[in-house]
Amino acid sequence: MKKVEGEFENLYFHDSPVKDVQISNEAITFTLAFGHVLEQHSQNQIEKTICAKDCQLTFSQVKEYRLKVYIDELKEWQLIESPGKQDLLQEILVSEVIDKDYYKIEGMTATPQWSEWEIKAQQVTLTWKVEGESWLTKE
Repeated sequence: MKKVEGEFENLYFHDSPVKDVQISNEAITFTLAFGHVLEQHSQNQIEKTICAKDCQLTFSQVKEYRLKVYIDELKEWQLIESPGKQDLLQEILVSEVIDKDYYKIEGMTATPQWSEWEIKAQQVTLTWKVEGESWLTKE
């Protein structure tokens, strides 16, 4: 199993389908169809962006998280206390670092509604078994 830790800003998940989300007391794991380890990630051992296929994005030592969904009919955000399958992301469209150890992932749910996960965690790890050539280009 291959992995990189930290440097969330050097990981890229746009358009990645979410296969599953597991929430435990101290970790949140997103199982994704793919994720990219950008060339500039300090743990990337090759000189180009890696496409990690069938990967797991894990936030460990989670201090807190907040999931909210935008309800179009009401034109407002709804906080989700106990996420059900209908509230979970189907596809990641935006991922970003808000602050040190504070992350945001946004995308569409199955219903479809816009969803935002805000996660405070001390560690971020991306693991995968199969890698392929990334379709991302240098900027």
